[in-house]
Parts: sequence; C-alpha cells; structure tokens
Amino acid sequence: MTMLQIIILLSFACCITSFTWGMSRFFRIVGRLPSGARVMLIAGVISTIAHLIALCLSGGATRLTGLTSLGLYLISLALFWLAIQVNRKKPLSTAFSLDQPEHITRRGPYRFVRHPFYSSYLLAWISGAIGSAQAWLWLTVLAMVVIYYLAARMEEQKFMASSLAEEYTQYRYRTGMFIPRLWARSLCLYRFQK
Repeated sequence: MTMLQIIILLSFACCITSFTWGMSRFFRIVGRLPSGARVMLIAGVISTIAHLIALCLSGGATRLTGLTSLGLYLISLALFWLAIQVNRKKPLSTAFSLDQPEHITRRGPYRFVRHPFYSSYLLAWISGAIGSAQAWLWLTVLAMVVIYYLAARMEEQKFMASSLAEEYTQYRYRTGMFIPRLWARSLCLYRFQK
C-alpha cells in the first residue's frame, strides 16, 4: 500500500467518524428513529464496509485519481463541519423525521446548497469510488444518491407545507439541492448590481 493510499484511507476514516458522530451526537431524533433513517443507516454501513474493503485492496488508482479522491474527501469534511458549525445552536432533526421545520438556515454552505450534509456525504462516497478505482463501487454511490434525494425531497415538502413555504420557495430558487446553482447566483448578483 502506497503512502497516498494510506492517506486516502485515513481521510475516509475521518469522514466516516465525523458522519457517525453527527448521527449520534448532533442530529435530533424526534420520537422514534424514522424507518427511512434506518434504511439510510443500514445502507451507510453496507457502503462503508464496501468502501473500506475496496480502498484497502485496491491498487488501481493513479496518482491523479488518488489526489482527486483525497481532495474530495477534504472538501467533504470541510463542508460537513461548516454545516455543523452553522447549525450548532439549533441542531437539525434526523433525516426522514416528520417534525415541522422551525427555521431556514441560509448561512455558511447553505448560501449555495440547500442540503450541505447530503452533499458532504455524497462527496465522500464519490471519493471512495474514485480513489479505489473500483467501478462496482459506483453502485453504492447510486444507492446513496437515491436515499439522500428521497430524504431531501421529504424535507423540502415539509418546508412547503409549513408557514415558511413562501420564504423557502425563494430560497430554493437561489440554491441548488446538492450542487450550487451557479446560474441563479449570477442572475441574483446581476439584479443586485443594476
């Protein structure tokens, strides 16, 4: 195992440790753990094991793919901890919860994406697929994209059914779900400058 592979593996471990801490210590569970959150948790454990095995056994990553993977892991970690920092005074409820939203967060990474936690998780899964150079690992990425998309849609439906619906509609127009919506931001900047 090369030094780059070891560093990638350690970065993966940092991401998974951070995400596990978030699930157990940061996100609020309202009532029982929702069944969707249980599915997300099980899929996350299976994906973690698959990524760990692939990263430990792979030798097919090039220097470019290895460095790309490492960079994405670092971005994932930064995005996760920035989202934690922004929400530390008002922790969010766990995925698939049925509680009503009480506020809209628009600071930090929320200025660019509506679901920075899911974006962070996705970056970590993508990093593993790139860093291991194992094509089959993209199946775990696809599975997690579907789960995070369903969770995000449910959260957005809660906002649209709440007293924050109008405010959230404007926020949705300016920001992307998982990826920044650059065209809307440039349009808003253009209007602001006029």
